[in-house]
Amino acid sequence: MSLWVQVAADLESQMDAGDLSPGSPLPSNVELAQLCGVARVTVQRAVLELRKQGRLIVVTGRDTFVTQQNGRQDHP
Repeated sequence: MSLWVQVAADLESQMDAGDLSPGSPLPSNVELAQLCGVARVTVQRAVLELRKQGRLIVVTGRDTFVTQQNGRQDHP
C-alpha cells in the first residue's frame, strides 16, 4: 500500500472516530508530515484525495477543515 494511501486512511479513521471532528482545522502539511514520519508531498497527496472524496475542504486564506460525514460543510 502506498504511503499516501496509509496517511489518508489514518486521517479518515481519525475523522470517523471523532478525533478530527467536523469543522475542525487540519494541522498543516508540514506538521502532519512530521507526525506521520513521511514527506510533505505524501501528506499533500493524501489531503488531495480526501478533498476529492469530500472529507476535507480548503477555505482559501484560512485552513483545511474536516467536513461533515456526508462531505457537506458550512464554512467555519
